[in-house]
Amino acid sequence: FAEIVRESLAAKVALPDRGVKRLPLSVLEGATCPAVLIEVGYLSNDQEALALSTGAVQDAVAEAIAEAVLRMDAVLAARNP
Repeated sequence: FAEIVRESLAAKVALPDRGVKRLPLSVLEGATCPAVLIEVGYLSNDQEALALSTGAVQDAVAEAIAEAVLRMDAVLAARNP
């Protein structure tokens, strides 16, 4: 699921693509469904903070995440017809 989210964000959002890191994160521990922690950018980076403050970028991020969820749903549906 993480790679699907990364691909979708990279295609729609003009911010650096920092890839996928697979780590044991306590916020995802115990998840019984596909789960990811998404960091779109860093507010400590002035350019990224400015971009993230715009409605256009926020809309693009939301659309990218929604698209990734729909893609993952299709993947899961194909596995369990």
